[in-house]
Amino acid sequence: MILAAEKSPDLDRQLADVAVDALATEPRMSQRFRPVRSVHEISRAWHLVYRAYHHAGLIYSNPYLLHTTPAATGEGAMVLIDQPGDDVSGTLTVVEDSPQGLSLDRWFRPELDRLREQGGHLMEVGLFAHAGQLPEPVDESPGSGYPRCGAIPAAQRSAEMGASLFGMLRIAFWYGIHHGVTDFVVAAHPAQARYFSVAFGLLQIGLPRDGDAPRRRPMVLMRVNVEAMLDRGPLPATWRAMLDDPINPDCFASRHTLRPARPHSLAVLAGHIDEYLWFQYPGSRVAN
Repeated sequence: MILAAEKSPDLDRQLADVAVDALATEPRMSQRFRPVRSVHEISRAWHLVYRAYHHAGLIYSNPYLLHTTPAATGEGAMVLIDQPGDDVSGTLTVVEDSPQGLSLDRWFRPELDRLREQGGHLMEVGLFAHAGQLPEPVDESPGSGYPRCGAIPAAQRSAEMGASLFGMLRIAFWYGIHHGVTDFVVAAHPAQARYFSVAFGLLQIGLPRDGDAPRRRPMVLMRVNVEAMLDRGPLPATWRAMLDDPINPDCFASRHTLRPARPHSLAVLAGHIDEYLWFQYPGSRVAN
């Protein structure tokens, strides 16, 4: 995941409180925070991931303008979006563990295998991106001097990203609960570990690893065990808010997954994702 730079514990708690307040104004499965309903929405979500990650220097450019992983196209995956208006402003993908494994196995296989050996049923949370991570538009009209248009203060950007992340995580949490998930796992930059710990109760396990080129940004594996979190208390405000507002499992019936049988117009978009996977991960394809 990509969030803001390292913050103080007080600011972490403030941003978590903002996220909880924002969530309280949303219905249980709103039009704003929801699973994708079409291949087109999946493509839009992973295009936003591409733009955010490429801008941050975490990935190389590619002709498909997408970024995802083979595991994220599997049957147990769910792509979520934050769409307050016409545009997708945030996205998050969760992947239920399967015999094919998780994307994080590439870096943290020993730690994840230990959780599996202990009876853990894992769900990976990743591919988070938000429009607040993108460069702000500039006024390029003649004589403008290229001032920034509508610049948003950094603290407000971070709060909006936190609210977006929390809104999607609430859905991911209940999706995992209804699927018998015991542990949620995520990879984070070491500077962001405090945020995830304070806001969501995640704990670091294992040592940092270097990510992929071009920046080889370090990351740590973080995990929250649902039973242990409920037992240890007191719960973070984010958990209290999620537990107080459950989501019916029927709400996930409309989520869209990438399947081989599609109308032609959708097959073209799915084919675009398939071609990207072959390009980025040779030998891979849309998982069924």
